[in-house]
Amino acid sequence: DAVIAFTAGMKMLDIPKMPSGISVPEHGCLWVGTSSANLALPEAAVPLWSGVLWSGLSALLAAISVFALVLAYTAWRVCSSPEGTYVSTPSTVRFLRSLPLRWVSRQTGRLASLQLPLLLRGVVVRGYAWLAGVDWAVCARQDPREYSSLQDFFTRELRPHARPVDARAAVVSPCDGTLLRCDVLGKEGWIDQVKGCQYRLGELVGTAIPPVEEGKKRCFAVIYLRPSDYHRFHIPVDGLQVHRRVHLPGILLPVHPLMCRYVDKLHCGNERVSLESSWAQGRLWYVAVGSLNVGSIRLAFDATFGSNLPDAKHFAVHEYKEPVRPGARGDELGRFHFGSTIVLVFDVDAKAQWCASQGDRLVMGQALLA
Repeated sequence: DAVIAFTAGMKMLDIPKMPSGISVPEHGCLWVGTSSANLALPEAAVPLWSGVLWSGLSALLAAISVFALVLAYTAWRVCSSPEGTYVSTPSTVRFLRSLPLRWVSRQTGRLASLQLPLLLRGVVVRGYAWLAGVDWAVCARQDPREYSSLQDFFTRELRPHARPVDARAAVVSPCDGTLLRCDVLGKEGWIDQVKGCQYRLGELVGTAIPPVEEGKKRCFAVIYLRPSDYHRFHIPVDGLQVHRRVHLPGILLPVHPLMCRYVDKLHCGNERVSLESSWAQGRLWYVAVGSLNVGSIRLAFDATFGSNLPDAKHFAVHEYKEPVRPGARGDELGRFHFGSTIVLVFDVDAKAQWCASQGDRLVMGQALLA
C-alpha cells in the first residue's frame, strides 16, 4: 500500500471525487490503499505542553492541599501548646515523611517552568507578585511580560547596586530573608532550630567537624527565605574557597518557622547541599536547605550539581581537585527555585560583634558581623 500525507489546507483545493479506496479524513491526512485491508488512522497528536500542563496543575493542587493541611495542623498543634514547648510525636513525623513531597515538588517545578503565552504573562506574573508582596522596585526586569515563566520570575535578578555590600563588615548576609537564629556555636556544636530544639552541626553537614582555632569563635546564622523573597544566594565573605560539596538527599517538608517549632531537626531531615569552605578567618560551612515545592537548588559555579532529582537518593561527597574560588564577596553563589533556608556556620575573630538580631529582616549584603 502507498500512503500520501498532506496538510489540512490542501482541502481547499478543487479535488475531484476520490476513487475507490481513497478517503480524506478530517485531520487532513490522505490515505491511498490498493487493497481491501483497512489502514488504522493515527490519532491527532496531542500537544506536548497540554500533558505537562495538566500533570503540573494536578501536582500544584496536590502541593497546595498538602502544604495547607500540614501547615494548618502544625499551627493548631503549636498554638495549642504552651509557648516554647516541642509538640511533635515520632508517629506524626513518620507520617509527614511518608508523603510524596519530593514528587510533588518536582511536578510543581515542571509547571512553574512552563512557558507562559505572552498575553498571560502580565496577569500571572503580576498577580503572583501582588499576592506575595514582591518589591518591583529592585527587579532588573520591570515589565512582567519579560518573564517567560513563573520559575523565571522566582529566580529573577536584581537591578545593579540594588543590594550594596557593606565593605566594613566581616560577614554579610548571603541572601534576603528573615534571621531566625544567630549565636556562637558551643563546644558541642549545637545549633538552635527553635527554643528547646537543637541539632548538631555534624548532623546538618554530614561530615566530621574540626575544632575552632585559638583566638576564633564559631558562629551560626539561620536565614529563612519567604516565597516572595529574592531567591538567589551570594558569597558572604572575602576570599571564599570551596573545598568540598556534600549532597544530603532527604524529604522536602516546608521550612516555615511554624514547622521549625514542630518537627525535630527539620533542617537535618530535608534535602540539602553543604559547601565546606574556608576564608581569611577560618572555616565556613554554607548549607542550602530544600523545602516543599523547591524544585531544585542550583550552584552558579558548579553546573554538574542539581537537587531533587529522581536518581539522586544517596549521600554524595564531591571533592574538588583544587579549591574553587566562586567569586568576590557579594557575587552570586547559587539559587533556589522557590523560597527556602540558608544555614551559615563560620569561624570569625573572637572580638567580632553581631550587627543583626534574631527576627530581623535582612537583605543581601547587609552586615551580619563586624
